Amino acid sequence: MSLTVQRVDPQAVADPIKSLFIANDNPGAALWFGRTFGPATPRGASAWISTEKEGRIVAHVAVLPMRVLHEGRELSGAVFCNLMADKEHRTFYPILAVVKRAVKDLRSAGLDFLMTNPSNPGAVAVMKGAGVTLVATHNRFVCPLGDPRLGVDLLAWAHLQARRLTAPRVKVRQVPPAVAAEWTVRNVARVATVTALRSPEQYAQRHHGFGSPDDLGFILRDSRGREVGAAIVRLDRAEASAGLITLRCSAASLIPGSVVALGLALRAHGVRRLSALAVEGSSFARGLLRGGAIARNEPWAIVGVGFTVPGRAAMAAIRDSDIERVDLD
Repeated sequence: MSLTVQRVDPQAVADPIKSLFIANDNPGAALWFGRTFGPATPRGASAWISTEKEGRIVAHVAVLPMRVLHEGRELSGAVFCNLMADKEHRTFYPILAVVKRAVKDLRSAGLDFLMTNPSNPGAVAVMKGAGVTLVATHNRFVCPLGDPRLGVDLLAWAHLQARRLTAPRVKVRQVPPAVAAEWTVRNVARVATVTALRSPEQYAQRHHGFGSPDDLGFILRDSRGREVGAAIVRLDRAEASAGLITLRCSAASLIPGSVVALGLALRAHGVRRLSALAVEGSSFARGLLRGGAIARNEPWAIVGVGFTVPGRAAMAAIRDSDIERVDLD
């Protein structure tokens, strides 16, 4: 069957792309499309589609702009999102054709790099086939905060208090999540070799319903009362747990104390478990561990390719980055 691959303005073909998502059991991607491409298209968001002779869209991949700071230089790149193929065309080569064309066009556009975090081994294989290789691995880190069993709850509390004794003292002040998000945009963290630079719209783009009552924002202060960081978490009240959307600190040494302070604040909300994603082996991940988090064996591949000399250097150094889910999803 003959298929045509082309780059498109995603908003011009929004309805057919959404129909592809919905027909293939991914209505969440259709919601993502609606909240993402409005603000992102003027900044360089784009999409590639594969169509049958009759014009029906059978495959799609989107690209969002991404910026990172490496060795004092701001680099411009892109993030692949929502690689999707119709069930009838969900084989290696039709999907690979879409990705290869997108990689070729992005390379020609003068970007420094391309990154993504594929959701399954098949998507990783497609990326590798297009020259986008494994550059790092996200892992999940979990900090136990409490338990319905009194004895275990006391152990969790004691665990936090013990970490508090060895970590720099950090205090938290709860604020609207938009305020915490704005802090992370205004203040560039210096805790890793590669730092992701964010836009004001990014949190709402990546997290459906951002700013709801289930999202809590915090400003972090050091012992002198200076603002040294910000954090945002999303509560799962049914599971009495919280997921860290972001934790940004002005120095890596503050991460352990920030984790402890967040843990104590979340205990007051009845949260029993705080989870986060961080790049394995990075200074950011080490800070989470020193703050009492426990690494889980749940690796999530990060793949990338550098198009320029600075871009290749950044990809080589990505294993020490503070990249979180908010930067890639």
